[in-house]
Amino acid sequence: MANKLKKYKQKIAVLEANNRRLRQRLKAAQESLNQTMQELQKAREALQNIWSQPLDGERFLRLAMDNIPQAVFWKDCKSVYLGCNQHFATIAGLNSPTEIIGKTDFDLPWKPAEAEFFRECDRRVMESDTPELGIIEPQQQADGCQCWLETNKIPLHDFQGNVIGIMGTFADISDRKAAEQALQKKDLLLQMTLEAGKMGCWSWNRYTNEVIWSDGVEGILGLIPNSFGGTFEDYVALIHPEDLDRVVQVIEQTLKAEREYNIQHRIVLPNGEIQWLRAIGGIWRNDGGEAIGLIGSVLNDTQYKAAEIALIESTVQIHQQIQREQLLNQIANQIRTSLDLNRILNTTVREIQRFLEVDRCHFAWYVEEAEEAYWDVIAEVQTPSLASFVGKHRATNFGALSELLLCEQIIQLDDTATVRSPALQAILTALENKSMLVLPVRAESGKFGIIACIHHRAVRLWRDDEVEFLEAVVDQVAIALNQADLLAQSQARARELEELLTQLQRTQTQLIQSEKMSSLGQLVAGVAHEINNPVGFIHGNISHAEDYMGDLMRLIDLYQQHYPQPHPEIREARSGIELEFLKEDLYKLFRSMQVGTERIREIVKSLRTFSRLDEAEIKRVDLHDGIDSTLTILQTRLRAQDWRPPIRVIKDYTELPHIECYAGQLNQVFMNILSNAIDALEERDRDRTPSQMQENPSTICIQTRVVDENAVIRMTDNGPGMSNATKARLFDPFFTTKPVGRGTGLGLSISYQIVTEKHRGHLRCTSRPGETTLIVEIPIQKKTIEN
Repeated sequence: MANKLKKYKQKIAVLEANNRRLRQRLKAAQESLNQTMQELQKAREALQNIWSQPLDGERFLRLAMDNIPQAVFWKDCKSVYLGCNQHFATIAGLNSPTEIIGKTDFDLPWKPAEAEFFRECDRRVMESDTPELGIIEPQQQADGCQCWLETNKIPLHDFQGNVIGIMGTFADISDRKAAEQALQKKDLLLQMTLEAGKMGCWSWNRYTNEVIWSDGVEGILGLIPNSFGGTFEDYVALIHPEDLDRVVQVIEQTLKAEREYNIQHRIVLPNGEIQWLRAIGGIWRNDGGEAIGLIGSVLNDTQYKAAEIALIESTVQIHQQIQREQLLNQIANQIRTSLDLNRILNTTVREIQRFLEVDRCHFAWYVEEAEEAYWDVIAEVQTPSLASFVGKHRATNFGALSELLLCEQIIQLDDTATVRSPALQAILTALENKSMLVLPVRAESGKFGIIACIHHRAVRLWRDDEVEFLEAVVDQVAIALNQADLLAQSQARARELEELLTQLQRTQTQLIQSEKMSSLGQLVAGVAHEINNPVGFIHGNISHAEDYMGDLMRLIDLYQQHYPQPHPEIREARSGIELEFLKEDLYKLFRSMQVGTERIREIVKSLRTFSRLDEAEIKRVDLHDGIDSTLTILQTRLRAQDWRPPIRVIKDYTELPHIECYAGQLNQVFMNILSNAIDALEERDRDRTPSQMQENPSTICIQTRVVDENAVIRMTDNGPGMSNATKARLFDPFFTTKPVGRGTGLGLSISYQIVTEKHRGHLRCTSRPGETTLIVEIPIQKKTIEN
């Protein structure tokens, strides 16, 4: 661009130099013409004198005419040549002036059109009796070359003043004409260049402060004609205030560094319209090379600048559109990839605040509970200097604003100060809202919310494309809300089904275990009943048998006392049966039989106590009886075995009130806990030596306490303990650490349900290496117990 401007400047300088030279030549030609006219006038006066003088004067006139530098001719009233000087004869292709006498222009080597032009000109001069000076006529020379003649024609009068012909002179101005044509072409080229580029030329002399503008500058700049002043101050007065310092600085730097410059700035027209100009130029020097100012061209850049601004705005709009599309795609992608509503809403308000550059953007639900309604702001992004609105706010606190929001319409307030409603104006002023844009969000489930964009520091004019963008965002958010509702419904239904399945599994295991325990209980009860009958018969008759035997012994004693010398056969029989030993041991035998039947009766009672088939499901019982009956049943496992000593049971009982509970089911819990403890101790003892078992015997400690209105039973064994992973799954159904075939994994799971669900109590486990404790807590006071 700089090279083109430099070339334009060089061309302008050349054109201006040629223009000055042509003007000088035109001035010289005009002076020559004036001189010729003066000479012609003198020749005319001399001719009139010659016509009244002898022939010698005619020869003198001929001599004078031939020496005049211009071509001279004269004609009669019919345009017939009467004579000419030698110069004209040469131009006409004649050898002597006498050869032209009696001829017309049609007889000379002119073109017919030229001859007709000459005759018409002669006629006008003679008819009007008025000279025609400076007639430019094209002329075809004898050699065929085109030349230009400047002709002057005056009417000839006789002594009475009548027009009898014309006299004329002409000069060859081909060189001048060529120069003028060249100048015209250059002027035309310059004008076309300036017009094509909408440019004008100017110069500024810093010494005279004069600014010279080329023609048409006012039109190019859009100014009123003659309104562009001729001083530098006039030019400066038009410059836009925001550009003035920069323009002055560029001019100063250009003069200081003597360099070219190119600056774009605005001018303010008298009607207030703003035009963009581009000034291009450099240093203006005088003939001595001194920098006397600036010279250059000026271009109206308004259309280009408008196009540039439009392009920038279009680019910005396209960029904003791309950003909008990206944001919408981001929200849509989050909806597709994540159904976390809080995450989607937080991302949405954050991106809206960043994209629109608002002071605050938040999402709020409208919630009605009982007789109170409030706005619950669950997602918000605001500038750091502003307080957060996250949380619940009573709808009544916002008065007229809440009523307006509940209309479920777009609220667009460019300037809240223009709101007419005093009540609404008061709320907005209290909130310090300068501008607001609120869009409603309604889900298919009926939930209603809003997305609000707020400016607190300055007024914001909301554009239509911004409103359209938020509408598109709201559509995406509505989709997210609907999908989140569907997900919540699906999850709730899934949880219900999962709970039903879990409950079904528990019920199934309970039914299985209950059936098994019921069968076992019935078996135990039946066996106990069958044993109890004969044992009771035996136990009841032992006392009678003992009495009968005592009577017989007393009778024998009487026989021995009164018949000391019995028959030899009797003596022999008495000696054979060792009567004295029999009498002594028989009483011991009956006592042992009585103790055995008592033990059998206690075992039967324990079996019946454990099964509880003869009692109501819920009744007040002594938990110690249940624990003791369970220990009685497990006595066989607690006794010493071939490979281990007995398992010690330490009872640390305290006085417990009777507990209203499912006694049989609690006995089942005690059985499961104690059985697992015995299994753990036996498993540990299998890997120990007799000395180790002697030093640290296997022990189960049962402790009962009353804590916070709960009966607490702690059953602790000194087994190997369990890992955290095992503790985490201890009460899970079908979880067991025992080998296949030795455990079902249902015992502790069912025990947990019996304690927690049936009795509203707690069952938990603590364990460390060398000790494991199962803690059962049963409320003393009855709570709601399910069947």
